[in-house]
Amino acid sequence: MNSDKAREWLQTVGVGLFIPAAVAWLAYSSATREVNAKMIEVAAQVLTGPVNDSMRPVRQWASKMLQHYSPVPFTDTAAATLARYPLVLGPLPGLTPIPLTEGPTQLFISPKSVTLRQSDWQDFVAIALTAAGDTALISDLTWIASGGSIAETTTSRRRHYARFTAGAATGDFVVVARSKSWRLADSAFVHIQTR
Repeated sequence: MNSDKAREWLQTVGVGLFIPAAVAWLAYSSATREVNAKMIEVAAQVLTGPVNDSMRPVRQWASKMLQHYSPVPFTDTAAATLARYPLVLGPLPGLTPIPLTEGPTQLFISPKSVTLRQSDWQDFVAIALTAAGDTALISDLTWIASGGSIAETTTSRRRHYARFTAGAATGDFVVVARSKSWRLADSAFVHIQTR
């Protein structure tokens, strides 16, 4: 057999063996992905269910299956947490979901501490910052004071202003700015002394 005929024979045999092997590998890979996806789906359904003593072994199994079949790796601590707490695949009932856009992560009041006499007033400002350090507007910012009175005056350039007016009572009081939807709050201290 000359070298050209041998090469042609090897190519024919190689193609004849390669194509079925490639088809078998693709079929196996596709079936593996389907099985993995189904196992993830079953594990997630178990983990969204109730957390009680009778379900603990099943939840432990489901968290291990999710850890094993998930294309996204996670730690043993994450798996243990999934076994102990319900997996939430959507917003919690009764809570307004926080938008996925970058929102405020911190809230600050200024000044942090003031001393006033009875009937004097002080302006406070609250500023919310994002994780990137940008200012953010908070639509549900509320002001509370443990003594005297406080009222929002204006919002300008993403700064929230309020005026605290000292009452007749003397002592130490707290002024709080808070956002319920963003779960943020900060406080300032007011000392009121006699005239």
